[in-house]
Amino acid sequence: DNIKHPALDSGYSKTIDAKGKPSLAEIEAKIREMSNPGFWYGNRHRYGDWQQFADSIDSADIPATLAFVDRVGPKDVRDTVRTTLLANWAETDPAAAMTYANAIAGRTSRDKAIVAVMQGWIAKDFTDALTWAQKLPAGTLRNQALDVAVVALAGKDPQAAFELMKNSGLEDQWRSGGIYQVFKECFLPYNLLFIFAMSADISDCAPVTDFSSLIKQTIRMCNNRKL
Repeated sequence: DNIKHPALDSGYSKTIDAKGKPSLAEIEAKIREMSNPGFWYGNRHRYGDWQQFADSIDSADIPATLAFVDRVGPKDVRDTVRTTLLANWAETDPAAAMTYANAIAGRTSRDKAIVAVMQGWIAKDFTDALTWAQKLPAGTLRNQALDVAVVALAGKDPQAAFELMKNSGLEDQWRSGGIYQVFKECFLPYNLLFIFAMSADISDCAPVTDFSSLIKQTIRMCNNRKL
């Protein structure tokens, strides 16, 4: 049977998916549940559960879901829900996801949404997403968007990720997520990441200009701490 959902009106009727995708009514109920006071407290699995649920939402239902999110719940819940949905949407339609993100009111929420789109877009088309990020005006948003690219690239080529970070002019590179990912990919095979993270603060390091110096400085710091 076709089930109509006026509260999530997107101009069509939704049929419950036999493959396990939630109906719009189920999506609405989930978001209302998440908007209840105290929902996120006392259960460390809540976010993981939401992530799994969000991943099951049909991409065609994301615009209607976001429209509902805009009308329901406190700001922190809206931002959390948007982040996941926008990243997923960008994997199938980055242009539409970015258009939505750019229209969000409030700079902080808008920038967070744009970075979420970047995370999904970079998985779909690394080159186009990186080119877009590089054209952003200098500032925090550009740095955050480029950092997403560095993190994604580090899993495949840590040295190329380091060069991208350096050549992109990222400010305060030692505090970025990208540099931590570069460290992780370089040292994980040797089981040094955890040891290093627990014993050294890379934000205190002097910036390095090439990948080999990065590795050498890391090893020297570990040696100085008798690791």
